[in-house]
Formats: sequence, structure tokens, C-alpha cells
Amino acid sequence: MASGSFNAWCKKYGAHQTKKYEYRNWNTELLEPIAKDIDEVWQAFDNNLAGPRDVCLNNLCGLVDGIETDLKGMLPLPGLSS
Repeated sequence: MASGSFNAWCKKYGAHQTKKYEYRNWNTELLEPIAKDIDEVWQAFDNNLAGPRDVCLNNLCGLVDGIETDLKGMLPLPGLSS
């Protein structure tokens, strides 16, 4: 590949089209053979994180609820007029 062609490919993120050639996205074409494999691995990874992610979210919500309860117990603050 000529350096000018490579530079154009990089600047256009793999997209290519001329009057003579219809639109092509070389990045997509290069990734198509492995996209299914990547998707399967990503889905398995995401599924394995679902449980810990939910536990973390529930713990965080519990902490925020506790802070809210503590703050409500402090109001109204002594010495402040309403």
C-alpha cells in the first residue's frame, strides 16, 4: 500500500470511496471474521460480571439510603432559623 493510501485510510478511519470505487469500510471488513468470536467472549464476560455488579449496586444504594437517613435525623439543625 502506498504511503498516501495508508495515510488516507488512517485519516478516514478505514472508510474509502472514490468515483471509481463504491464505499467500503476496511476496518469493518477486517473485523468481520473475528466479530462473532469477540461478541461471544464479551457476552460471557458481561454475564460473569452481572452478579457482582448487582451486589455492588445494591450495596452502594444501601450506603446512599443510610446517608439520607442520617441527614434527615440531623434536620433541623440547632441554631438555624427556618
